[in-house]
Amino acid sequence: MIEGDHPAAQRNYQAAILSNPEDAEIWVNLAKSYKAENNMKKAKESFARAQKLDASIRNKYKALAMELLNAL
Repeated sequence: MIEGDHPAAQRNYQAAILSNPEDAEIWVNLAKSYKAENNMKKAKESFARAQKLDASIRNKYKALAMELLNAL
């Protein structure tokens, strides 16, 4: 993700989710990678999943939450 290869980052985050689907931080990172490509629908879905797993995510990533909530 840091190198700007968002499709590769998405593949890596999805692989990580397969091994640890309850890790909300992975879902947040997946949301960020989708947002970086302007795929707001998938970004919002991923962020919503993160929030469902950990309610504190919304406050921890408040700016991202606000952006995604206003995106659709």
